[in-house]
Amino acid sequence: MNPNKETDRNRLFRAMEWSYAQLAPFRSLVHALVTEYAGSAYGRPGTTRPKYEVLVNLMNQTVDAYTMSLVANRPRVSISTKRHELTYFARQFEVALNSLVCEIQLEQTLRRAVLDAFFCMGIVKMHLRESPQVRIEEDVVINPAMPFASNVSIDNWVHDMAARNYSSVQYAGDWYRIPFVDLKLDIFEQAVVKELELKPTSKWNFGDQDERLDRIAAGEQTDSDELEPMIDVCDIWIPRDKTIYTFPIDPRKPFSGATKAIAALSWENPQAGPYPMLSFNDVPENVVPSSPASHLSGMARIINNLARKQARKAHGQKDIFTYTPAGASDMERINKSGDQQSIAVQEQSEVSVMKMGGVDQALQAYMLGMLQLYDRMAGNLTAMMGLGTQAPTLGQEEMIQGAVSKKEAAMQYRVTDFSVAIVRHLGYMLWQDRSMTIPGQITLPGLEDFEPIDATWTPDDRDGGFFDYDLDIEVHSMPYQSPGKKFQTMLTLVQNVFVPATPAIVEAGGKIDYQKIAEIAAELLDLPELAEIIKFGATPTGGGGGGEEDQSRMPSATSREYVRRSESGGPSPEGQSMMDQQAWLGQGQGQGGQPSPQTVGGQ
Repeated sequence: MNPNKETDRNRLFRAMEWSYAQLAPFRSLVHALVTEYAGSAYGRPGTTRPKYEVLVNLMNQTVDAYTMSLVANRPRVSISTKRHELTYFARQFEVALNSLVCEIQLEQTLRRAVLDAFFCMGIVKMHLRESPQVRIEEDVVINPAMPFASNVSIDNWVHDMAARNYSSVQYAGDWYRIPFVDLKLDIFEQAVVKELELKPTSKWNFGDQDERLDRIAAGEQTDSDELEPMIDVCDIWIPRDKTIYTFPIDPRKPFSGATKAIAALSWENPQAGPYPMLSFNDVPENVVPSSPASHLSGMARIINNLARKQARKAHGQKDIFTYTPAGASDMERINKSGDQQSIAVQEQSEVSVMKMGGVDQALQAYMLGMLQLYDRMAGNLTAMMGLGTQAPTLGQEEMIQGAVSKKEAAMQYRVTDFSVAIVRHLGYMLWQDRSMTIPGQITLPGLEDFEPIDATWTPDDRDGGFFDYDLDIEVHSMPYQSPGKKFQTMLTLVQNVFVPATPAIVEAGGKIDYQKIAEIAAELLDLPELAEIIKFGATPTGGGGGGEEDQSRMPSATSREYVRRSESGGPSPEGQSMMDQQAWLGQGQGQGGQPSPQTVGGQ
């Protein structure tokens, strides 16, 4: 495409305008799902609020479970190479890239992408070094001299809707705002900027676009809250040209009204484009994916409808005392009595209480069944969040988590592949950067007692080519692991692997450092008192090669006795739910929805 040719520009903008209109139903769907996720108490008066109160926010709980299971921690990057002479530099490159990931807080971007993919699709934009400053949030401005990854809202996104999958789109881009004064930067074609006579635009002037996520809480405002004048522009990536074009746009009609490009940036990375996308449920022959939220929202609404109905019934519940004329004196004494006070009555059957309304037992049993069904469709949230019955042993817990992880694994693979793609982009941009320096140090294996080696990243030290290295992410670095579980895993490994292998370890000149185990236990379990409970003397010398210093090690010949016992940990969540449903249905049998008379004495 030639951005200076009016015919090509008009064709591109007509296609983008059509695609942006085709994405309107998905934007509306995401808006409704996010409103439900935020809850009925979110926002201020006068803003868009749910029509009905959300009493049981299952969507929020599901997002928390997915986020903790998929990307709770910062990813750790590992870099390897098949060329032996590049091994040391691969380690240096790894240290630099991990420092960059830490500096830009990539885990926050990944969490937001998982959240966006839960509702529809998570889109991340890779910023190149030559990019102008981009205002991602009202108080966040991207440094153009640093490789960066930022989230793109579906409200500001467009891609080729005629494509059958995302890898074959002919264009994709996002719309954002920059300070008007930045148009004077060298990256923009100053002749085109002057020719177009551009003016600042309003961030609230979106025309007929009522379905926007930023209106859920912010509502309608003017630009008086902005520090400086801003202008709306869009970046459009054309895969065939390997170029990202920047166009000024009118926010009232985004991705329409073709104007000349004010900048053109080359994107030479042959592996993928600058917009990695995360999705959890692909739809065959369609470029827009489905989402977990769209599958679960129907059940969540049913459960909230039932909860609201039961709440109304509970508020309308009445206890009405009845008595016969013969029991009038008894009723008078009852009305004057206090709680748990004993009084005398002539005839107990002459006075009774009638219950009107109240929680419907059949509806309650149905709601419990729907909660169980939602839990199953969401991937066993009870086990993912640790809300179910706790197994008495680590092995049983691992069996439960192993069953849960089958669904988690499908999502985890997607998040890992998505994260690896982002890291490769960052690595490529860092490799191409000719000015960025990142300090770092390396401790070589076997030399832990010596000073670390300087491994500062500088562009002049690059060895080989970027594609000589394989960038990957340690999969288990991102999901959440509690400190207690980390310690239990370490203890199990020591007991079941290292202790039985003590003779071989000693023969190889090694030993088990129990002092270090105690230090790690005190740190992970937050028990500094362990340093006072366990005291260690001087460290034995000789590397465990025999003599009195090895008397503390485990003997080479040991005997073990295994006792198998069966222990009930209580009913499973499904069994408990079934028992609760049967109990509610049992209470409702024989009542038929009619008022139930009961005597005061409970007869």
